[in-house]
This record gives sequence, structure tokens and C-alpha cells, in this order.
Amino acid sequence: MLHINVKRKISAQFSLQAEFTLAPHSQFVGVCGPSGAGKTSLLRCLSGVDKAYPSPLCATVGLVFQDSLLFPHLTVAENFALAQRYAHRTLFDLPELLNLFAIEHTLAMDVTKLSGGERQRVALVRALLNGAEWLLLDEPLSAVDENRSQIILAFLRHCVDQQKLRIIMVSHDIGELLLYCDELIELNNGQVQPSASSTSVVKFSGPLQHVNDHQISFSCEQQSLSFYQRVRVENNRGVAVVAVSQMRLSRQRSSHLGVINQFHAFVSAVTLPTQLTKAATTAATTVTRTQQVIITVTQGDMTFSVPVMRPIWEKLQLQVGDSVYVCF
Repeated sequence: MLHINVKRKISAQFSLQAEFTLAPHSQFVGVCGPSGAGKTSLLRCLSGVDKAYPSPLCATVGLVFQDSLLFPHLTVAENFALAQRYAHRTLFDLPELLNLFAIEHTLAMDVTKLSGGERQRVALVRALLNGAEWLLLDEPLSAVDENRSQIILAFLRHCVDQQKLRIIMVSHDIGELLLYCDELIELNNGQVQPSASSTSVVKFSGPLQHVNDHQISFSCEQQSLSFYQRVRVENNRGVAVVAVSQMRLSRQRSSHLGVINQFHAFVSAVTLPTQLTKAATTAATTVTRTQQVIITVTQGDMTFSVPVMRPIWEKLQLQVGDSVYVCF
């Protein structure tokens, strides 16, 4: 167990008071929250970059900001050489990292000539070469394309699983964090809050069935699911995340060509908008067309909620106990 208690006055208007405990298995920790919540300030305090506030991690720490902070007077290769010269330990082979991060072509380049995505990948490789025990990442792949980002995150997850390093990563992408992280810390106004953001994404997992270069299939609650993105393999199990905004409900199996998965479940709750009073629950006209009804579904150990618009709710006529297909 690692207990973190960061108390720091950042400005006259803002103070960071973040207290949380990381479980022993939490080696890859995600941090989320709205802009201005204190996410970057938390990483700065944890890293010890502020000499007035020593790092509570009691280990060597590498910090990667969103804007990369490379040495502008050095080439990419010289930035790497400097990191290796002062490395805490040697964990990675540079040619392997160059290939994985797709930055072989940048070695002789001036860092000021790099694109935003190249700068972020170079900064991350430099941090890995430095061999720190903890890597603190602040939106490290925000300018990197989706496919390359997933390759890099899968590699970082593998490094964590091999106990080469521990990671704390800030991201606004909740699906990304849920897919790769062991634990999610949500900040709001400088304080840790119960995580509500995770309800916008559903995590599916189960025994692996099939893997190729483009698709991963696995069994979840005795149902076969296939994914082409936002999916990874962990200990012979598939793990995938899906935003609830991408889900549609149907009473019957859908024949729509765009539907890849149809997860069968049962309605466990129907939550009407707060504006709808108890006395008016029989009058659907009291719910405006822009209001959402929350349909909670359950199958085995899985329970999650899908918001639907009023016209869909009226058409489906779903009630507790009804059979339903979640299509995505």
C-alpha cells in the first residue's frame, strides 16, 4: 500500500489537497478530471521537481509534460545520449524503442523541427532511456495518432507487467485510462473525488478466443465479443472498453451492418429524468424530447447503464426484467 497525501498551495485562488492510497497491485495509475482540477500540479508535487516539496514516492522519478520540454539546442540523438549518460539504470534498447515509437527518421533532426506528435514520442523515449522507477506522464500522447498511441500504451502496460517501472498518467480519455490502468484517481478542484467519469465507459473482459493483426475476440459472460480498437490482451484474456454513447438498445437482435457486437442482458433499473415527478410517471409527455432515460442492464457479474433519448424509451417500452440487446 502506498499512501499519498499532497497538500500544496498553488496560487492565491487554488490549493491542492489530494489524499489517496494506492493498492499493492496498482502499478499503472490513471488520473482524470476537468481542466484546472490540479492534475498537472499533482504530478509536479509527486515528481519532486519543486524543490520545496520533496517527492513522496521515495524512488527515482521521470516526468513527461504534454509539451515535452526537450533540449532545443540539441538534436534528437543528442537528447537521447544525454538521458543515457545520466540514466539511473538501463532497461531498454534504443533501436527497439525507435522502431516501436516510429521515430527512427528523427535522430538527426533539430527538435524545433519536430511535429507535435514526434516531440511527444521523442520525450517519452528519452524518459524511458533515463531508467526511472516511476514515470509520471501528463497527456503524453495527446498529439499522437490513435493507432500509434495504442501501440505505445500497450508497450507501457507490458513494461509495467514485467515490473520494469510504475506509471501515473494523466489523460482526458477515460476509455484509454480504464483500458490500461489498474486504478483511476479523479480530481476536482484540487481534491480526490469518487470516480464518476468511469460510468461513461464500459469495460468488457474474458477468456481469449481469437487474435490476429486486426481483431481480438474473447468470451464475456458466455458471449463472444469482437473488437478492432480499444482492446488489449492480458494474461490470456481480452480486455476492451466501449463508450456508452456508442451503444444502442434493441429488444431483438439487430441486422444493422454497422453492429459488430450484440451483448444480451436484462433490464435491472429504469431511471427517469429528475424533472419527472412521481405523480407524473405515467405521463410520458412530461419528459421533453431532449431528456435522457437511464436504462441499467445486468448480465452475470456485469452491470452498466446506457442513456437513451425519450423517443427511444417510448418506442422500446423497456421495463425491469425485460430482455435486451446492447448493440455496439
